[in-house]
Amino acid sequence: MDGIAAFESVAATYEDWLRSPLGAFVDAAECQALTALLPHPPVGAIIEIGAGTGHMARLLTDYAQVVTAIEPAAAMRVEGIQRTADRSIHWQEARAEHLPYPEACFDGAVFFTTLEFVDRPDQALQEALRVVRPGGWVMAGFLPALSPWAALYRHRGDRGVMPWVAARFLPVLIWRRGWASQRRRRPQRFT
Repeated sequence: MDGIAAFESVAATYEDWLRSPLGAFVDAAECQALTALLPHPPVGAIIEIGAGTGHMARLLTDYAQVVTAIEPAAAMRVEGIQRTADRSIHWQEARAEHLPYPEACFDGAVFFTTLEFVDRPDQALQEALRVVRPGGWVMAGFLPALSPWAALYRHRGDRGVMPWVAARFLPVLIWRRGWASQRRRRPQRFT
């Protein structure tokens, strides 16, 4: 099953887990990690690639004048549009590997648990670099293949739990081939 199809059936309930004690704890930690790396003061435009229901896109509106949310799964995008109607978020149907934007039109790009579900993570990263302005940044929150979280979600996927049936967890080595190391404290700047 491909990543897009895996998300179509879970859109309406996708954010429900955030209300559980564990979900709230994980969400707070993820949001804290992301906001520690986001620009201060806010920038003009950020693109979130694989925006799902817009949970992180809502957070990103505090760090950019305009947030563009890329989401290929129609049900997730519809849910996201409804959940973010009060925010300055522009939604677009597209795949991470083929962004419909010219070169150098965003100040930054964010992937958050997206690369696990795209067909070509390397191509998705190249596309993000292409649409980010010189001096901008690309951030990727991902689940390394050998992490305990990936083991949990791999187990769920093996049991048929959506969307984890479609996840492919990435080895950390992908980040050693010219991409910023996940150990950095500040975003890698590209010029």
